[in-house]
Amino acid sequence: MEDQKSSASSKQTGFFTGLGITLASAFIATLLLLYLAAMTQHSFFWVVVIIASVLPVLGIYLTVKWRREGKKAKSNGAMTAVVIGSFIAGGTTIWFISFLNSLGG
Repeated sequence: MEDQKSSASSKQTGFFTGLGITLASAFIATLLLLYLAAMTQHSFFWVVVIIASVLPVLGIYLTVKWRREGKKAKSNGAMTAVVIGSFIAGGTTIWFISFLNSLGG
C-alpha cells in the first residue's frame, strides 16, 4: 500500500519537475535569444519568431531526451509544456499577422 502511494507521489513529482524545468529553461532561453537579437539589431520579425518557437522546440527536445532515459513522468510534463507552447506560438503568430495587416491598411 505504501509502495503504491510513494510511486504515485514520485510520478506526480516527476511530472511537475519536468514541466517546471521545461518552462524555466524556455524562459531563460527566450531571454538570452532576445538579448542576442537586440545586440545584433535584428528585425522585429526574428524577435517574434524567437518568442513563438522556443517553448515548443525546447519542450520536444526534453520530451525525447527524457523518454529515451526512461523518465516517463518528466517526459509527460515536458509534453504538457509543448502543448502550452503551441498555444502561445499560435497566439503570437495570429497577433503578428494581425499586426502586419494593420500596418498595410
